[in-house]
Amino acid sequence: MLLLLFTAAATLSTIADDQDDGFDLIEAFARPLPLAIIAAILGLSIDDATRLGDGASHVVAALEPIANDVSPAARAFHAGDVIDRVLEIEHHLATARVTMGDVLDTYGLVHDGPVKPFHDRVLAAVGLP
Repeated sequence: MLLLLFTAAATLSTIADDQDDGFDLIEAFARPLPLAIIAAILGLSIDDATRLGDGASHVVAALEPIANDVSPAARAFHAGDVIDRVLEIEHHLATARVTMGDVLDTYGLVHDGPVKPFHDRVLAAVGLP
């Protein structure tokens, strides 16, 4: 907890020193604070934390094309992903006392989100629950 408070105070101090006429709260505080905390926990320098954050930004940007089911590539990814997850669980259920209904409804294997309706259509199209 002390680390969190110290890091938040240091981040706010940097913001106050660097910004005279306003700032973007996300870019100035919400992004650097978790990175600084992760760096401190892992024993990384601030430069390493910045590189870690830049790397995370690249991962987020790389995943952007599949964030929904608009493009053919995104639909192909999500179709393969949902079929793989359901078939894997179906295989495991063959030796367990859990039903596919439990996994789909109670545990949310096909979880809510922007592509859930697409997932449901894909599973119906291939004859999976």
